Amino acid sequence: MDENIGMSYIERVANGNAGEFYFAYWVSNNFIWPCRILDIDMGLDAQIEIYDEQYHSTGMFIGVQVKTTAKTLEESPCVSVPLKNIVYWESINDPVIIIRVCLNNNSQEPSLYWKHLKKKELRNYLSKSKIKTHETVSISFEGNDDLLKKSDKSLWLKVFLNDEDMDIIEHAETIQSKIDFLGLYFEKNSDDGQLTAGYPYHNFPSELNDILNEYDILSNAVKINPRLKYLSNEVTSAINSYSLHINIILSAFTEGWKSHSIHISDFNLSSSTINPALHRIIIGD
Repeated sequence: MDENIGMSYIERVANGNAGEFYFAYWVSNNFIWPCRILDIDMGLDAQIEIYDEQYHSTGMFIGVQVKTTAKTLEESPCVSVPLKNIVYWESINDPVIIIRVCLNNNSQEPSLYWKHLKKKELRNYLSKSKIKTHETVSISFEGNDDLLKKSDKSLWLKVFLNDEDMDIIEHAETIQSKIDFLGLYFEKNSDDGQLTAGYPYHNFPSELNDILNEYDILSNAVKINPRLKYLSNEVTSAINSYSLHINIILSAFTEGWKSHSIHISDFNLSSSTINPALHRIIIGD
């Protein structure tokens, strides 16, 4: 039989398939997230669906481009990505992760490396390519720094967060700490709703106002992006602390306002407005 008319399975295609299937197996086995190999390659080789701890879908997806080499990462640390892929990734809502699969010359278990390119990075690649008129982009991977590990699951959740989200998360822990401090203080120093030791600091009204304004920024961010509660333990903890302590904190403020130990002059209105929760108490609503 003429070998030229028979079926053939070339090494490059075999390696590519092996890399995609190995990656899908690894994610399903270690992250417990379903990974679908896409039949039609339009800039993405696979799609991962994010599930929560109760194994329910969150409705969030990650697009994946898999680049496989038969070599080790040391022998082949860079991948070439067509510019049209970069254009596509920048245009879609789902985050995209690039996976480097190294089959390691069949001398050991395959190794997986990963990179998430934020929208800003993708736009930078596009800008540079226009200047240099390149049709491809070279992306390099760095040894252990980019090695895919089971513990990276939490980092993969963060690929859904933009810079504004990260700023909210950065402040969430501080907000929670301040709310917890006030809540626990008033629980310890209250008797039948009456304060027994005054306020924790002399500028309490102004400080409380700032804390509540900061919390409202966090709360509004969650309304805009409800995923923040799932994606950030810090945000969830801050919300839980607020729910736990807000009543006793506002009760303490109410007592001070009614007893005239708190006055409008205690607020620093040059830098912030009175928080709506405090304003309702002040006007007697």
